[in-house]
This record gives sequence, C-alpha cells and structure tokens, in this order.
Amino acid sequence: MCRLAFIPGRAKITKAQMLNLLDDLEVSFGGDGNGYVAISPTSKNIKHSKAVKLNNERIVNETYKLIQRGWALYYHTRKISVGWSSDTQCHPFKISGPKFKGYLCHNGTWFEGSTFAKYFKCGSDTAALAKLIGTIGIQGLKDRELFPSSGVFLLYGAGPNETPTHKVIKVSGDLEYCNKTGIWASEFDNAWEYKNQCYKVAYGSHMLEKPAPSSIVAEILNNPVKVKTKGFAPKLNPWRDKVSPLWIRDKYCYDHNWEEIDREIDSTYVERNLLK
Repeated sequence: MCRLAFIPGRAKITKAQMLNLLDDLEVSFGGDGNGYVAISPTSKNIKHSKAVKLNNERIVNETYKLIQRGWALYYHTRKISVGWSSDTQCHPFKISGPKFKGYLCHNGTWFEGSTFAKYFKCGSDTAALAKLIGTIGIQGLKDRELFPSSGVFLLYGAGPNETPTHKVIKVSGDLEYCNKTGIWASEFDNAWEYKNQCYKVAYGSHMLEKPAPSSIVAEILNNPVKVKTKGFAPKLNPWRDKVSPLWIRDKYCYDHNWEEIDREIDSTYVERNLLK
C-alpha cells in the first residue's frame, strides 16, 4: 500500500501547506521512495522524477511554481508490498504503448500483477499494469475483466486519436477530495488547514466529473472481487475461468497469513488471449 495525491493547476495552497501535505502522506504509508509527474496546461511539457531518496522538500521546490502557472501534479509515496526497493520501482510509471501513452500511480495491490510482471519481465504489479494498459488500453482491461480489483489509481494520458485527460479511479481504498483546493489525496491529516472542506469518496457505480480547477474525472467502481477468508486466494473471475487456467502467482501473507499460491503460467496463453 502507498499514498498519493493529485494537485490541480493553480490550486489555492501555499508552499508550506503543500510540503505538509506531502510529508503527512509519506509518514502515513510511504517512505520507500517518492515520485511525481507535472503536466503543463497544454500537455506539451512534462516533468517527471522518481527515486528512493527523492524527498518532498525537493519535489515542492521543483514543482510549486509550476503549479501556480497552471501545471497539474501527480504525487506518489511508496510503501513496498510487491517488488523491491529501487528507483525504477517508484511511481509514477510511464506508459508507452500502441493503445495508451501517459503516466500511472497506484495505491493498492493488483492480485494478478505478478502473473503479468513475469510475462512482461518487470518487477512489480504496477509496472506490469502500466505495460498492460499500454498494450491493450483501459477499455481493453475492462472488456477482459482484468481491471484491478483493489486500489486507487491516478492516470494521465490518452489512447490513439484521443485528447489526454487527468483521471482518478477508485475501486477500493482511501480517497478524499478537498473542495477548497481541488486536491485529491489518499487522506488529509487532521491538522490539514482545509480539513472541514474535505470529504471522503465513497463506493459506488457512478462517475463524478469535476470541472475546473480540478480538471479531473473521478470514476468510482464497485469492487468486483470478494476475497475469501484465511487460507484462500481471491476467486478468479468467471471470464478467465471459462477460457483457460490463467493462474495467479502471489503471496497473500502480509497481514492476513494467507497461503502462498505458486502455479506456473503459460505465457503463450497470455499472449494469445489477453494481448491480442
């Protein structure tokens, strides 16, 4: 699990408040590496940086003036759950594929992630998700019922012949919105200056469209997977069960003592059925 935030261009926030917000998120559930991507109002200019030792003070110094000029900022602080500690495993991940180009931040764990991480030869579930989005697109994930069953996602970019957009997608997990600033974040600390202007985003099966200054679309999705009790893995969805045994290789033992499921995958099957 991790923490993330989206700060829209010209957000009504001081430099000190921005630093306090990022520090609160890092202390809450991060600290294993930070990263950001800043997008200009025209989407023609992008500034991207991530590293294990990238601190929040440097991020604020590099991006605060950009935000005041209208640039949107995606911020992510990592708490390792899948993968290892390295600069390349920090978020945001760049997406470069025929079906989508952009950037991705994720707070949560993608149960099928290690299957695709093995196929794409990358080190984490979110890195694999970025590869998969680039290959089959967002709609391709939904059509195949592969969209991750947990987490909050910050996504920037577009498919072929589309206009790039800012989007936050919630399946499950923590997400709050601040009316005063237009900022979306995993949480706002109790000491946050605008706490009374913030609300938690609940579950639902609807879309929330926020006009300027947030310039972001929030899609709230129901969690499609019911996780069984101790000793069981999440149930595979019916679409996948019917066509072939696409196995999951993940270790569900972080806080729940779930058993490890370790099965071989057929990469030719993945390529034939999921990446066509």
